[in-house]
Amino acid sequence: MAASVTTDHAAFSPGTPVVLFEKRSLQTGNYDVSADRKRFIIQDRIDDRPLLIHVVNNWFEEFRGR
Repeated sequence: MAASVTTDHAAFSPGTPVVLFEKRSLQTGNYDVSADRKRFIIQDRIDDRPLLIHVVNNWFEEFRGR
């Protein structure tokens, strides 16, 4: 959700909230916000297959040898 905010001296006036995303994964915390707060990264699956993650250690040493 997002809402505009207006400040008039000491008064705070929020606008009407609007929905930003319709993703269920946001409800479970599978997201993050960039440091500049301009982008979101959302973990989402296209289907029900298990998520595979490949971790490569010491990749730079192998790269340097080529």
